[in-house]
This record gives sequence, C-alpha cells and structure tokens, in this order.
Amino acid sequence: SSWRARGSEEGRASSSDLRGASGRPLVAILWDLDNVSPGVDPERARITARRLRDAASRLGGGALGGGGAANGEDEAGPAEVVAFLGFANDATLEKVSAEALRDEGVDVRRAKSTPDAADMDLGAHVCGFARAWETQTKAQNSKSVANVPPPPPFVTPRALAAAEHDAVLRSASSFSATADSSAASAAASDARAALALAAAEAERAAFDHFVSIFTTHVAVSSRIPKAALLVVTSDNDVVPAVAFARRSGCFVAACGDFVPKAFSEGGGAQASKRARAKRRRFASGVEVGVTPAYWATLQNAANKRPVGRLKLAAASDAALVWDSTRLFDVYVDGAERDEQKGKKNGAARDTVVGGVVGVWRSRGAQRGVGRWPSPRPAIPSSEDESV
Repeated sequence: SSWRARGSEEGRASSSDLRGASGRPLVAILWDLDNVSPGVDPERARITARRLRDAASRLGGGALGGGGAANGEDEAGPAEVVAFLGFANDATLEKVSAEALRDEGVDVRRAKSTPDAADMDLGAHVCGFARAWETQTKAQNSKSVANVPPPPPFVTPRALAAAEHDAVLRSASSFSATADSSAASAAASDARAALALAAAEAERAAFDHFVSIFTTHVAVSSRIPKAALLVVTSDNDVVPAVAFARRSGCFVAACGDFVPKAFSEGGGAQASKRARAKRRRFASGVEVGVTPAYWATLQNAANKRPVGRLKLAAASDAALVWDSTRLFDVYVDGAERDEQKGKKNGAARDTVVGGVVGVWRSRGAQRGVGRWPSPRPAIPSSEDESV
C-alpha cells in the first residue's frame, strides 16, 4: 500500500487518544529564509530565530482553542516546538548566517538552485507534517479522524513552467524539425512527471521525519493533543499545502510581512516590497517596539486593506503580522519585551529589526489585527471569538 495510506492498525491496543508527552500542543516551525530573511548578521539571525520560536510557543494552551483551566489545561501554557526547519537555496544562503541559525536550533535545509525549489521543499513539509499527524491520530482512534484524500505532489506553477521550458529547449536540439512538435510535447510531459516524482519523494521524506518526531514526543493519554504549524512566509504558492493541512486536522498559523500596503506612505499596488519597506523604516524613525502611534497607524492601514483578504492569511487559522523593518529591544538575558503587559526581563542592550506586531484570526473580526502577544486564543475554538 502507499506510504500515504499506511495501515491504522499500529498502536490499536493503546489508549484511544494521543497527547504530547509534555501535555502541551506540538508545533513545527517551517521557515522560508528568503521570504522572511534573518539577514547576514549573525546576531540578527539568532534574535530572529528566537523571536519566531517565542511566537510559536505562544500558540500553546488556550491559544490553540484548548478546553481551558477548568478542563485541566493551562490557558497560558506554552506549546512544545518539536521541529524548527529553515529552507533556502544557495543564493539565499549567501545572504543569511546559516551557522548562527543552526546555533539557535534551526535545521537549515539546502534546496536545489532551481526555481521555487525551497518553496516546494517547504510545501512538501507542510503536507508531510499533516499526513504524519493524521496517521498518528488514526493509529489511536480511527473514528476521530476523517479520511482526507491526499493532495497531488506539491509543485509550484513557476517551477513547472521552468521545467517544461528547459525540457522543450533540450528536445529542440536533439530532434529534427519534423519531429519538433511531438518531441517537445513528450519532453514537457516527462519534465512534469519528473518534477511530480521529486515532489512526492520530498513529501515522503518529510512524512518519515515527522512520524519519527511524533513517536518521540507523543504519549498515550486521554485526549488527542493539538498539532500546529507556524509557516513563516507570505508566499501564496503554499496555500494549497496549508489548505490540506487544515483539512487533515492541523492548525496553521502563517507568519509573514502582512503589513498592509497602506501602512507605507504612498504605497500602492505598483510599489515594490523593497520600496515599501524603505518607507516604513523612514516613517518609524528611531521608535522602538509597538508604540501607541505605530499601533494606531497599523490599525488604520488594516481597516483600509484587511489582512484577511490576503490569500495565505485567508487560508490559515491565523496570521502573525511580521514587520521586518521595525526595531525591537533585545535584553541582556535574551528575553524580548512583552508589549502586551509592558514588562521587561533584564536591561535593554540593543535593538534588532524584525518582530511580530499583531495577529489576525480567521474566526475573529475579519478586518481586524489584534494585539500580540494576546490573552485571547490565536486560533480559538469558538466561532464567535473577536479581535
């Protein structure tokens, strides 16, 4: 039988449900290092990784729509980050400090230097995580998990077009003019098949990787735990993979530069991402953190152009709004400022750009960006949760 439909007989004699060995939700961070770049400076790279890990840990307890303290769950309890993977090709790795990321526990994966190879690797891991979790939960309680048809291998349109184009060019130099049409068609078909096979193999490797992780971190208990992905990108290409993960019973929070274009003075549809970032940096001046003025401007921009209209955000349970140009304090002990409560742990020693400035919830007020960190669940269980 296919690896995607492994028998649910394993573990049948165990208790009917699963739970994280620590009693906490399990979260994997999948980071597109090109889309949300940590930069080449080692210190910035380390701080960025810590901030993403902190954001993932705050998805725990009630933030995943847990039953609350009355049912034995800690509403503020942190999630357990069971995997932290970064994806990049050689060109991106030249612009980031991979060694610093590895020092912070990021498993940096080198992708091929072909169009969208890193994006497809990330997408394969989204699907692999979802399929592995579905398999694990079915092994314990097949009645509690719906059968979700597996998606086709995750291939981006740009990668497919590039592979077909290269194959047709190669065929043109190998066949006579009379056979050009049929040869080109056959070459394009072979290229599609080869790309799909490579994508399926990448997903299978990701599946095996996460099955191994779940075997280590999951213990028999009375309830099935929450499982979530923090997908660090704003690339819409991963929407199909995210949609599949949600259908499979996983929660998905996207984290990317979802700051509305209206936030950039004079920003419009034709403004480049780099130009918008430059204007935001100029507008922010020397301000640090989410100040009242910054928050008011962000709210105004979000009302004009709701984050929920963005395809990736709309496909996810929640979207963490990351501002890659905003300065945030760094403290002696490495702790970050808690903007919600206004507390500090240690004396500020520096400022580093990049951090989460707000959260959008699919079940919240559709136009709103809420505070982060937030006392409300980032991925609530109730349908009437508001920002």
